[in-house]
Amino acid sequence: MERLRFAEVISNAPVHIAVTNINNKYARDMHCHDFAELFIVESGQGTHILPSGEHALKTGDLVFLAADHGHCLKASDMRIMNIAFRKDIQEQCCHISPWLAHKYEQREPVQLRSSLLQRERLAYWSKELQPDRASVAAVQAMLLDLARAEQDLEQQQLGPQWLEEALQQIADPPLLGEGMQALVRLSGRSREYIWRTCKKHYQRNPQELINDLRMRYAERALRLSDDPILHICYDCGLSNISHFYRMFQKQYDMTPKRYRIYHHSAIT
Repeated sequence: MERLRFAEVISNAPVHIAVTNINNKYARDMHCHDFAELFIVESGQGTHILPSGEHALKTGDLVFLAADHGHCLKASDMRIMNIAFRKDIQEQCCHISPWLAHKYEQREPVQLRSSLLQRERLAYWSKELQPDRASVAAVQAMLLDLARAEQDLEQQQLGPQWLEEALQQIADPPLLGEGMQALVRLSGRSREYIWRTCKKHYQRNPQELINDLRMRYAERALRLSDDPILHICYDCGLSNISHFYRMFQKQYDMTPKRYRIYHHSAIT
């Protein structure tokens, strides 16, 4: 089994972030590393091949890999954001966070369904952990921030499982474009019942929650793709580009065009 070394990935920074398309041209076989990783499936679906067998991957899945975990990825069209960092950084954080220790001390990579809050935090850290300003402390802060996000959600009073699952399913096109109609169909509940349940558990109405999902999808698409902004607007289920611009600017304090320029320039 091939063993990748951190010095071969990046030499002058404690972390390496890459967005990778896994498709039929991706040819890496089973391998392991002398460093730790985590990756999130940004879009598409595929297969995670481990020594013990195969595991399906889909958009939103978050995977934690410790040093020497053997694995391989296969897909026809899947995009992941991968964050690699030194083994000693992972070990130091595991001493602090039992949640992280549980993920990284398993015999094989741990796969879980990411929360919406974790996705937001990963989007933030993907910008902060650029090679020109990354530090060991920043990488540790990212790992502990992810753990804290999950623990905070576990302690909150979340909505019922049927609603949580329906909101997860409509977080990406084409269901995102359907909005409330898809939420009603997937949950098997009436509009009125969904409305009351959202107000009770989230203190927000379902349309506000759907619009949040639309802006999170738009942020991810602007950051990770070259899709035209008009297409992203339509994928979100919005037909008015001016309305899309106003919603996005309210959420992220800059226009979609400026957000894309800023993020792409930060990556390069």
